[in-house]
Amino acid sequence: MPDGVRVCTGAAHPPYYPHDVFAVGDRLYVNYSEQGYDIVDVSNPSDLRTLGNFSHRGPQYSHHNAVGTFAGRTIAFMGGEGPGEHLRVLDITDPAHIVKIGEFQLRAPISIHNMLLVGKKLYLSWYQEGVRVLDVSNPTRPTQVAYYNTFRESDPGRGDYYDGAIGIRVPGDGYLYVVDTSRGLMLLREP
Repeated sequence: MPDGVRVCTGAAHPPYYPHDVFAVGDRLYVNYSEQGYDIVDVSNPSDLRTLGNFSHRGPQYSHHNAVGTFAGRTIAFMGGEGPGEHLRVLDITDPAHIVKIGEFQLRAPISIHNMLLVGKKLYLSWYQEGVRVLDVSNPTRPTQVAYYNTFRESDPGRGDYYDGAIGIRVPGDGYLYVVDTSRGLMLLREP
């Protein structure tokens, strides 16, 4: 395995494993669970190189991300999973010097599961907080512009921390496709 890249070969190495990855060009943006968020140069598959890492104090679980360009800067939206986790906005223009430039948080014990960046809107599936849509045209100040709470405590089988909205897709047909652990697939009109 190439130097400079963390590798997990399975259960012998928890909790340090990649959980999710987002690819743009010759870079991978890796949610590296308890180790934070890595940016990896994959332009030469036989010589992978970690260009930068972001981690924060306290317990963390880097879970999912989206990357876009805003006013010439490369911005990452990093969603953490677990109590107290939330959305962190990172300027990753210089991967060796990642800077947190913004945050967005709802109820502290509830966290994000997945997200999707479409233009200047960030669509989030946020477990018991349902669907959240943020205007991120100013990435330092994500602003909620729409929401739909898919979660109903009266639904059968509720009670686990990981209940609620877990998946979201925005294919451009005027609808949001949301997966909820109890209610199944839900179609919502795009705001």
